[in-house]
Amino acid sequence: MHPPSHLKRLIHGHCVAVLQERIQAAQEAAASIQDSARSDTKSSAGDKHETARAMAQIELEKQQLVLRHLSLMKATLDGMDPDEHHEAVEPGALISTDLGAFYIATSLGKVVVEGVPIWVISPQAPLFQVLKDTPVGEIAFFNGQAYRMQEVA
Repeated sequence: MHPPSHLKRLIHGHCVAVLQERIQAAQEAAASIQDSARSDTKSSAGDKHETARAMAQIELEKQQLVLRHLSLMKATLDGMDPDEHHEAVEPGALISTDLGAFYIATSLGKVVVEGVPIWVISPQAPLFQVLKDTPVGEIAFFNGQAYRMQEVA
């Protein structure tokens, strides 16, 4: 199934919304860890206190790393114009193959927009590396699968 090219704006908006939700969740998790660490300092003492603080710091660093990664993904999307038409498989393109549709943006995985499943992949994805040089009507082979390029928008 290949999506109509007019869905690209909706797909892009959906991706932005998903990332905003994930960023908010990561911010809330980081804030919760900080609050927990602060309250733990008031009620703990000795080695137990130091262990709890160290664990909270590790968790906070993990959340901050996730937040930075999500922010970079969102910045990538923010730099794309979903109304731009693409002739080639490149960042910002919505492509259709006989095995599925792909939005080349950032690595979000599968999303469904208006009942149409779309794989949102990054330009660093191995599949993108194979599809990028494939003209419409031609076939690209990846992991034993033949992808016939149907449309680029």
